[in-house]
Amino acid sequence: TATRIVEIDERTHTATEYAGNYAAYERERERQQAAWLAEFEAQQEEIRELRRTIRLTGRKVAHNRAPRDPAKMAYDFKGGRVDTAVARNIHAAEERLRRIEADPVSRPPSALRILPSFDVAEARSAEIISVANLTQSWDGDVVLDDVSFVIGSGERIVLVGPNGAGKSTLLNIIAGRLQPTTGDVHVARGIHLGYLDQSADIPGQSGTVLDAYRQGLGLHGQDAIDELIRYGLFTIEDLARPVSVLSAGQRRKLQIARLLAEQPAVLLLDEPTNHLSFDVLTKLEHALAEYPGPILAASHDRWFIERFAGRLWELRDGRIVVHHDSPADALEHLSKAMPASSMDVS
Repeated sequence: TATRIVEIDERTHTATEYAGNYAAYERERERQQAAWLAEFEAQQEEIRELRRTIRLTGRKVAHNRAPRDPAKMAYDFKGGRVDTAVARNIHAAEERLRRIEADPVSRPPSALRILPSFDVAEARSAEIISVANLTQSWDGDVVLDDVSFVIGSGERIVLVGPNGAGKSTLLNIIAGRLQPTTGDVHVARGIHLGYLDQSADIPGQSGTVLDAYRQGLGLHGQDAIDELIRYGLFTIEDLARPVSVLSAGQRRKLQIARLLAEQPAVLLLDEPTNHLSFDVLTKLEHALAEYPGPILAASHDRWFIERFAGRLWELRDGRIVVHHDSPADALEHLSKAMPASSMDVS
C-alpha cells in the first residue's frame, strides 16, 4: 500500500506530494476542489456586488445632481461634499473590480459527464447488443470460441483476462472494426457505440487539438471551444497545439473529450485508465459511475476493477466465464485460484 503520492503537473512540471494512499489523495483533491469552487463563487459574488454598487451609486449621483444654471450662483457646499464622497466610493469600487478582473480566480472545471443519446428509461429492458456464436481465429489459432451473450440497457460489465486472451479483439468486433471469422453481432437500431480503444490514433493528427476534437463531430465555432474547455482536460492555450506533439496522456484525454462529445448510447472501453493522471482518472471514474447506459470495459487495472459497480466477465480459453460476485470479490477469488501471471491484473 502506498504511503505517499507525488503528482506531476503536466503544464508546470511541478511536483505536489500527498501523504497517504490513493483514497487519501482522492479526499484531499476533493477538499481542494471544494475550496477552489468556494473561492471562485465568493469572487463572482463580489464582482456582481461591485458592479451593482457602481451602477446604482452612479445613477443616484446623476439623479440628485441639480441641473447647472448660469443664472444661479448659489452653490450647495454640503451637496458637493456628498458627491465627492460618492465619487470616491465609485472609484474605489471600480479600482477593486479592475484588480479582480486582471487576475481572477479561474472557474473550476466541470465534472465530466457522459450523456447518452437515447432515453434510458424507454430502453431499460431492450437488448442493446447481442452476440451469437462468435469465433475469431488467427492462422488457425482460435482466440474467441463460439462466444454468445446479450447486453441490455444499463448493464455494466468489466472484462478481464491475460494479454492475448482476446479482449481487444472482442471489443473491435463489437465496434465494427473487425470482421469475425464466424458468428454475428447485432446492435439495436439507432444505438451509437462510443469506443475508447487502446491505440493513440486520433482523427486529424496533422492538425491542432481543436481540429482533432471537432473532426467528424459536427462541432463548430466558439461552441466547440467552450465545450472542450469546460471538460477541464485542456486549457485555451492547449487548443492550438499540434496533435503530433502530444504525449500519450494528452492523446488519451483528447480521445476522452471526443467520447464525451459523441454522447454515445453504449460505452466500449479498452484499458480506459491507461496513460491517465490521477486527477483525470478520478474524473473519468466518477463520470462512468453516473453514466446510465451499458458499459463493457476491458481492464488490467485492479483499482479500476475493484471500484467498478457491475459484473465481472472473464475471458478464458476463448470463452466468456460469467462471475456473479461483485468485481472486487470475483477478482479476489480469481487471484487465489490461479497465479497472478495468469490473470495479469495489477
